[in-house]
Amino acid sequence: MMREDVLYSFGELRCRVAHNNEFCDIETQAFDRAHIHSWYEIYVNLSGDVSFLHDKEVYRIELGDVIFSRPGDVHCCMYHSSCIHEHVCIWFERNPALEQLIDRLEIPARIRFSKETKKAFLQCLRRFSDQENDSFLRAAAFIELLSQLGRERQPQAEYSEDMPKRLRDILYYIDEHYREAISPNQIAEAFYLSTSTLNRLFRVYVGLSVSRLIEAKRISYAEKLLRADETVTDACFHSGFSDCSRFIARFKDKFGVTPLQYKILLRRSESNL
Repeated sequence: MMREDVLYSFGELRCRVAHNNEFCDIETQAFDRAHIHSWYEIYVNLSGDVSFLHDKEVYRIELGDVIFSRPGDVHCCMYHSSCIHEHVCIWFERNPALEQLIDRLEIPARIRFSKETKKAFLQCLRRFSDQENDSFLRAAAFIELLSQLGRERQPQAEYSEDMPKRLRDILYYIDEHYREAISPNQIAEAFYLSTSTLNRLFRVYVGLSVSRLIEAKRISYAEKLLRADETVTDACFHSGFSDCSRFIARFKDKFGVTPLQYKILLRRSESNL
């Protein structure tokens, strides 16, 4: 197993880069691990038989594909077979100027490059990683990375080609109704499935159980409400939670701090701008 994890700083921006190259046994891979965080993530696949859940879509991933996650996006990597999974992840913090650039570039969630542009992107990724002490060159390579992600508009399917249509419909249904009092049993009944069949479909194709996906979406929406200066109580109930204690515990599991502490940290960061 190889894992390289490096923290870079250039100007006011801090980012962390991890290069992972490890054998993943499908029999021992963790289930029900949705990722939600308060920073941006660029995932670049270099090998591995995997798909990626992002928001309400599941994308089949090939070598050179990129998954771009914004703060609060629900995402999860899932394995189809035991394999060597090599990938690079770049995480970087919110920054007002950078957020404006990202919005202007309209970077999609999944980027699949053409043969020619894939080579150029991977070369740019290498330049970004190879700059040892020159923060200016590293910053320039980073902006070029983002620009390439925004420029790529290859025609592509917006979902995993091997996912059953009914499951895709269920994912869209959950995305529309997760703030309501819905349960796996109610969803199974709405789509004329047994609960066991529904859970099996999610285990095989999604990598999360139905209840954990609903919970992750609620936490993600609650984070957006807190960022909009909603109270902790309002963020709890407006996102679909019925128990504030559970909401606080689950939010802390994902973000490392309680919702109230998160609001305090937001105010401090805004006052320093």
